[in-house]
Amino acid sequence: MCRQGIWVGQESAGNFDLRIRNCEVRRNHQYGIQLSETDGFEVTGCTIKHNPVASKAGLGILGSRNGVVHSNVISANANNLVIRDASNVTISNASGCNEAYYFPLCADKGGSYTMDDGSCEPRVGCALPETPF
Repeated sequence: MCRQGIWVGQESAGNFDLRIRNCEVRRNHQYGIQLSETDGFEVTGCTIKHNPVASKAGLGILGSRNGVVHSNVISANANNLVIRDASNVTISNASGCNEAYYFPLCADKGGSYTMDDGSCEPRVGCALPETPF
């Protein structure tokens, strides 16, 4: 088990036009994939599963904008998707999304995102449990 899967952090100024395709991200102690302050991104064809930490997610989109998340398997994580302060983000065809230990989709009221797939019910304003990590 790794601490972090794929991490694009806000301390790297100028994160833009990121493409993550056809990957497998499993069993991490933080986020499976964390995109922070990223402008222009695509996550396509990935399997993101079994990232078990209660205060993290399989896929975290945090302060990022202008992105597409399409045709991914995102399931069996503590929280499958966490979206905070995002803008112009589209999520579609996320299979297995409702199979989560806590929340399938946890999103804040700020920012904008579009869920083009009815299989992932959003919980707006949900509070994630804290962990020591």
